[in-house]
Amino acid sequence: MGRFLVMDVVFYGSSLNYDQGSGNYQELKKITRWDGRQYTLVSRYALRYSLLETGRKLGLWEMVEGENLYRAGSGDNTVIQPATDLLFTGKILLYPEFDLFGYLITSITPQNFKSAPAKLSHAISMTPFNYDALFNANLGMANRMRKVYGEMKPNIFTAEEHETFYLYSLVVDLDDVGVVDVFVTLGSEVTLGRDEKNKEIKMRIEDIIKENGRVKFILKNKKEKKELVQSEKVILESFEKNQQQTRSHQILATSRREERARREAHQGSIKFKTLNQG
Repeated sequence: MGRFLVMDVVFYGSSLNYDQGSGNYQELKKITRWDGRQYTLVSRYALRYSLLETGRKLGLWEMVEGENLYRAGSGDNTVIQPATDLLFTGKILLYPEFDLFGYLITSITPQNFKSAPAKLSHAISMTPFNYDALFNANLGMANRMRKVYGEMKPNIFTAEEHETFYLYSLVVDLDDVGVVDVFVTLGSEVTLGRDEKNKEIKMRIEDIIKENGRVKFILKNKKEKKELVQSEKVILESFEKNQQQTRSHQILATSRREERARREAHQGSIKFKTLNQG
């Protein structure tokens, strides 16, 4: 039976998540519930952003740098995703934005993904929205310009307001935190990012081996050969390889997991398995 962390969080806030709006009217995000009334909400995406950024500012974790992000696709059909290096080395587990909230990497054959172990709901107001709003204008700056240019033209806008309690839920599959499975087809082409001319850097997977308890990816193209080695901050729990595909199962090397891995390694439960090549 799996282990789960379940939390219902209630907090007090005011006008936390604005929608696109129209013209000079700033509209709060809203949802209609079973009673036919409208309630304001903070979207799960805004909550996720706030949680990750707050943790980063408090020094609880790091966020991945832009150099380790890659825009896959071409033209207008592109998507931002983690760099392939992060997946191959296991460093992707060091970043909660991927370890907790999942990822999809399309630049590898087969595509690799992780479903989010942490599930967030929207934070929905506990009282209905009554269409309170404020009429505003930047009179201070407009008045200073009037003294110079002789006319006063403030920017007028209206903003919806709602001050109330909000409720959201968080469910975390604890057994899936700090764990990653990497599937790679031997001989396939992978994209490692873009060069200074914004061209995709492609290399072929020549081989994948297990060496000194870590996985090594050997990549090659016409110009160079490159090796990507599993980070020392993750532990290899299992490795399977046949003529076409490999699968490596890695876990984050926290103190507890390190001790468990050492104990299991001593008992012979961590194995290197070569499948039947026939």
